[in-house]
Amino acid sequence: MLNQIFINITEEVLERMKDSTLEGRQQMSKIAAEFTNITIQLLKENPEFRDAFARIHAEFFNYPESEIVIRQAIKAYGEFASQATH
Repeated sequence: MLNQIFINITEEVLERMKDSTLEGRQQMSKIAAEFTNITIQLLKENPEFRDAFARIHAEFFNYPESEIVIRQAIKAYGEFASQATH
């Protein structure tokens, strides 16, 4: 039941954000950035969170849908590495 409540709230918020004003989307952007900052802090401080974060990413790479992400990451790293050596 709690899970369904969370899903309903999330769907409602996302639907409202889709149709929101520029100011509303900018506010959501600020919230997302802060959430990202908190996540980075958790990665720095919490080995259990780092482990879970690593496991979910490792699992993602086991599926064919990740191929484009892997290719883009390899390309970006190659470009970065070549610029770093110049």
